[in-house]
Amino acid sequence: NYVLHSDTDLMLAEADKDPRFAHCSHIASRQLKSVLCSGIRHQGELLGLIYLEHSQIAGVFAGKKQEWLRLLSTEVGLAIWSGRVSHYRDYMRKFAPSAVAKEIDANPETPDLAAKDCDVSILFADLVGYTRLSELMERRQLTELMNRAFSKFLDEVNRFDGILLEIGGDE
Repeated sequence: NYVLHSDTDLMLAEADKDPRFAHCSHIASRQLKSVLCSGIRHQGELLGLIYLEHSQIAGVFAGKKQEWLRLLSTEVGLAIWSGRVSHYRDYMRKFAPSAVAKEIDANPETPDLAAKDCDVSILFADLVGYTRLSELMERRQLTELMNRAFSKFLDEVNRFDGILLEIGGDE
């Protein structure tokens, strides 16, 4: 009556007659005949459960239905994990340098995000006369001018794996 197929599946073919669950108020009150519980896992981590019960037919979840549930649990686990990774990557891309996102993409399971000591060069740029230009030009024209000016040095920054942290106006 009690079948444990793996560390993720539990099937009770005659739940209401299983003495181990004689004191389970849920099974008794619902008069359950069949119970099937499958763990939603990804790479050994338990993410949740899929729980099914039937009060009229004993063994209703046996055979192909159990195989389908196992497949569904695997797919749901992958979807949850992918969603978490995607959410994490989106978050990182918003608030961290592109080098961090590249490291996570290259090694999603064990990214090397430890702080490192290294020599750096810092570039501050400011366009002379920007305030006056912003008063004389339309916003679209000013944006195009800034994009052209910044593109002159951004290619070099990227060529040396540099990181652009912030652009604000002309700085």
